Amino acid sequence: MRDFVKARSLDIAIGVIFVAVFVALIGFRGDVLFVGLWYYLVVIGGTFFAALLVNPRPRFAGGAVLAAGLSLLFYVRANWHPVHTNDLLALGHLFSLPGAAVGVLVFGIVSRLCSWRRESWLFCGGLLGFLLGFAVGQVYICSTALSCDVLLN
Repeated sequence: MRDFVKARSLDIAIGVIFVAVFVALIGFRGDVLFVGLWYYLVVIGGTFFAALLVNPRPRFAGGAVLAAGLSLLFYVRANWHPVHTNDLLALGHLFSLPGAAVGVLVFGIVSRLCSWRRESWLFCGGLLGFLLGFAVGQVYICSTALSCDVLLN
């Protein structure tokens, strides 16, 4: 267990930093997505554990967690001054998470099969896996179910 924590210390640190950022944000500004602190914790923690499902090398989960935190910050920025038409904005994020999980799992498997050794490749693999999967989910959700115009402003 000690080796696991030692090997993944940067991955864990990135997750803790994002959790602290969202706790501070909610404490000072309030929850601008109207979803509760639990949502931020589940997204960050769920991404970390989804990345660990394929048992990747260290730093892969850190990239995935960084991407999850950045996606949440993007939505927080878009809803910083909420208006009536943005009430269901967090649902767009929620419904894009399955695509992100698939992207993380696929890139995790690819990183194992290709024997990526460089930590920068592993970190970028986790980051790209989440972002590409999330982007596919966003394109589908924004073109069929929700209006995502506020994200582009």
